[in-house]
Amino acid sequence: MPLPFLKFPCVVRRKILSNLNYCDIFRLSMCSARTLKSIENRTRTPKKVIYVCRDNQLEVEIYDKHDCENVHSIISMHRVEPSLFYGEEIKINIGGKSIQCREWSDILSWRLRKMSYSLKYINPRQGKVLQALQAHINSLWPNLPLIKFEIDFYRGFCPSLIDSKVKDIRFAFSNMNKSMLESILTSHSNLERVSIAGQFNGTLGADSKLMRVPSVRCNVVNNSSLTEDLLEHFKGNRLTLSLASNCQKAVSQLIKDWMFDAKYPNLKTLIVHLKIGAHPFKNITKNLNGVKWDKYRWPTEEELGTNHDILGLFDWEKSYDIRQKDTGKMATVNCKHDAVIFFVRDCQNQ
Repeated sequence: MPLPFLKFPCVVRRKILSNLNYCDIFRLSMCSARTLKSIENRTRTPKKVIYVCRDNQLEVEIYDKHDCENVHSIISMHRVEPSLFYGEEIKINIGGKSIQCREWSDILSWRLRKMSYSLKYINPRQGKVLQALQAHINSLWPNLPLIKFEIDFYRGFCPSLIDSKVKDIRFAFSNMNKSMLESILTSHSNLERVSIAGQFNGTLGADSKLMRVPSVRCNVVNNSSLTEDLLEHFKGNRLTLSLASNCQKAVSQLIKDWMFDAKYPNLKTLIVHLKIGAHPFKNITKNLNGVKWDKYRWPTEEELGTNHDILGLFDWEKSYDIRQKDTGKMATVNCKHDAVIFFVRDCQNQ
């Protein structure tokens, strides 16, 4: 028996909402514009929302914690051919737009997780649905602390479709180049984190807007020029390079430039992982007048700017502390055969 939600007093509606999970709240909010208005900003706010944009598929992952493993609900919308558009038809209201959909069950997300709620629709313009979906989520939870966007394809994708509230973007498609990257960074100059997970073609140069993004993660496999570019010109806070090769000289030069010439004034963390078979790192701390790591000063998550799981990847007893020549800032360097971590100490921990 359906409940007349909108006819209940506000106190009763709040009580009902407090007992619903994020997926149930989302489903309820799609009933009508009035229902959405009655729910807006009246439920607990998720810690993080991730939009996953794939060819013909949109997913919204909702998290109760910042931990990427602790996903609470997954909502997906699939663009399908008319021949697959079967089942009971429903009309939903998303972001002020009315869309004809049908429910789709037993669907797994791209991370092989069970969908909390899955819909299929016919629409040649996926951008219309994406913009409506973002507007809807923003209405439900206007004070989201973290919104992340993952792009798994680029063909026909328009950077303007990404909401201005997005601060974190991950590019997961191959054959990305500078032109694609710069077009997105130009239209979203307030990004705080950018991750390039697919293979990048070409180089960037000192003028690239990526060099000024506060936090950058990049897969640099088989691209030594890109590795050297980032190590030489990065002006942000945190840089992580994966699948690097033969970059000992560039990493050593960065640390020396920071130590003796006070370059990289904003840099807080550098992490470099080598690909299998790459020329291993040797003693990068040689000739830096480093002193053995003070084991009582464990790095904080703020200093590393990453998950604390990174702590288990290094033998911290082999770390060295170094001091910047003119400012007295302290940094810690840890080097093993396939990885290097360099992080500047928080002034309060020095």
